[in-house]
Amino acid sequence: MFIQARKLSIARGFSNAAVNKFKTSTLLPQQPGFHSVETYVRSVNNESEEVLVLIKWESKKNWQNWGKRDRNTYWAWK
Repeated sequence: MFIQARKLSIARGFSNAAVNKFKTSTLLPQQPGFHSVETYVRSVNNESEEVLVLIKWESKKNWQNWGKRDRNTYWAWK
């Protein structure tokens, strides 16, 4: 198993949108070797929050293949 960790700094009040983007993605589950997504939110200060996203893959190679995908599909997540 390979775990990709991403930390996003987001303006307070907008973390739910980021979490929902990962949780409801139909693109990620279609990728070979995709296992699951976990998200965690923590308050940093009165202005921002951090979203930690853990994306689990069966192998590092599966993750690398995801990284080689057409970058235009990233913005089409649904």
